[in-house]
Parts: sequence; C-alpha cells; structure tokens
Amino acid sequence: ELLSALTPGDDGPVAQAIAATAMIQLGLSPVILVHFGFGGDNHKDSDLSEEELETLPGIAAIGTLWEQLSAAGLEDRATFVTFDVFGRTLVRNAAGGRDHQANHHVMAMFGPRVRPGVVGGVHAVGSGNRPFSARGIDAATGAADDDGDVAVEDGLTAAAATLAAAVGLDQARISTRIAGGTIVTGALA
Repeated sequence: ELLSALTPGDDGPVAQAIAATAMIQLGLSPVILVHFGFGGDNHKDSDLSEEELETLPGIAAIGTLWEQLSAAGLEDRATFVTFDVFGRTLVRNAAGGRDHQANHHVMAMFGPRVRPGVVGGVHAVGSGNRPFSARGIDAATGAADDDGDVAVEDGLTAAAATLAAAVGLDQARISTRIAGGTIVTGALA
C-alpha cells in the first residue's frame, strides 16, 4: 500500500522515506540507506543559503520518515542515524563559509534503544576560525565532561560503538569490530 503513494522516477526525500518504510515493513534488509541532503560543502557559502537549502529539507525528510514509521507501527523496529565524519566551524571563514572542524561532529539518532536527549557538548577553546571544540563525555550519563571516559579525539569511535549497541550488537562483537570504541550507555534506553 505504501508503494502506491510513490511517483515513478521520484527519488526525493519523501519518496525515499516512503520506500524505506515499505522495505522495513517487508523485512527486505536489516539496513536501509537513504540520502537526505543535510548541508554540503559550504566553504564558500557566504550567506549559508546553500546550507539552508539542504538542511531544512533534510530535517523535514527525517520528520517524514518518522511519521511514516509511526503510521506503519514500525517505530520500535527501526533505528535512524545521520552522521558526518567531521563537523563545521561555528565561525565563518574569510570567504564567509565554514571550514572543517575535526574536534566537532554531530550524530542524530532515534530508535527503540535510544534515549532522547543530547550527548556531549561544546566549549570555547580559543579564538580564530575554530574557537569551539567538542567536550569529553561521561559514558554513563552522556553528559559533557572534560575528564570523562570518552576524550574528544575518541568521539567518533564512541559514536560508532554506541550506534552498534543501539542496533543490538553485543559487547564482544562491538569490541572486535570497533577498536577502542566506548559505548555511551547514557545515550541508550
């Protein structure tokens, strides 16, 4: 029934959300990838209009996916994650855009094993183009903690390990696959 709502040739975000929901309903795959624009390369995006053109529809697409999953009764059978390997500076560069920021990244996630909320945080570390950095994380609570057991430089592996736990992998498999990845149990339900 869901697939009848699709228009042939439409591969936009709403169509992807509908198709992903149908594939989950049918049990076609344990992993389904969708591509929602979410702010691309914006080194020279002086007014951040390109970022806005991708990010706002990307957020709307995530909302559509959640609505589709909920309407189909699948919200407890699917975990969603959007992840980027690097963040962006919060301060604009000389061209007006934003550069890569190795000490800042974001992962949004929802699903049956994910606790709602924010994990970690940022703090001021200096001046110039990169005056902010992610903070360490207390894995038990998910709170920002500069003395936490997840150091800033270990944030990506902790994110991967936490995602693996959120989709049901056991500790032994996670430890084998993700070297040094601390599971942030404070992010899990």
